[in-house]
Amino acid sequence: MFKTILAALLLGAALPAYAADVTGPARELMKAATANWSDAGGNEDYTSEERMGRLYAPGLAAVIEEAVGHASRLNKDTVLGYDMITGSEDGCAIKDLKITQQKAEPDFIPVIAEFKPFTCLKGDPRRKMVMKVLFMMGEYDGVFKIDEIFRTVRDNEVIAVSDEFNAVTTAAVFTPKKASAAAKELLEAAYAKTQDTGDGAKTDEDAVNYFSKKRLNRLYTTSFVNLYRAAWKKQESDENGGYLLGSDPIIGSQDNCPMKDLKIETKEPDFIYVNIIARFRAAYCFGNPGDDKRVTTVRFVTILEGGVFKIDDIQQMDGDKATSSLKDDLKALGE
Repeated sequence: MFKTILAALLLGAALPAYAADVTGPARELMKAATANWSDAGGNEDYTSEERMGRLYAPGLAAVIEEAVGHASRLNKDTVLGYDMITGSEDGCAIKDLKITQQKAEPDFIPVIAEFKPFTCLKGDPRRKMVMKVLFMMGEYDGVFKIDEIFRTVRDNEVIAVSDEFNAVTTAAVFTPKKASAAAKELLEAAYAKTQDTGDGAKTDEDAVNYFSKKRLNRLYTTSFVNLYRAAWKKQESDENGGYLLGSDPIIGSQDNCPMKDLKIETKEPDFIYVNIIARFRAAYCFGNPGDDKRVTTVRFVTILEGGVFKIDDIQQMDGDKATSSLKDDLKALGE
């Protein structure tokens, strides 16, 4: 990992806090990147202990610091294995750097850095490439700090730097038991929901409610919860009768047989995601040809959030292809 040598410290000068300068943190990191990729070489650490509290918002700082801690524990020389700003292991002196403040959004002010990082790579198709890095700036007690950094990658895709650090932490803390806990709790609820006791006993509605107050914030990501609540708010305003979803998001239908032959498989982490695959039979009692052999496959997409693996989506599957996404359905219902 790069080590920070700050001229301001050597000179005894106070380090700047960017109270009125929205672009200040972005300019400081881009200056560090320019030094690191100069022909002379630099030794700047974007995530040094000193910079963490001064340049980064608390949420982003916490994500980075946790990943740095795991990397240190595992004796890794670097956290990401590549440059956080350029997203590469190789490169050239940064050329044609331009930093501009954009029109303010409701929750942040965008600051964009544009530059050419590969001009010295003769014959490389990236030589003329212009990279864009978006710094999302938030104000904290009158001081502007970085909420998030997005970097362009191939085909105009963007990647969040927080996700890259989260991927490091996810790989470090992953165990199948931890990653599958939320999905297993919902599958237990689904199992109980489908059982026919035959004695007229009533099912405990709270126990089989996938989105009860006790479960919502505990088992699901913030992103999912926000979509769920927005969908319910729209539902209530439209007076649609109190039913949010047309079918059970786990069973995949309105009607079913008692669930049986449940098998659960926890996949290895894929970047920030851990997929939990559940397979079971719940259509064998319908009497249609092939129903006795029909297997329902559900994918629970989990993400590490606040130190806990939480469900970010529930998807019905056909082989390796998702045929439905609960998160997409909630988004549509909330619009």
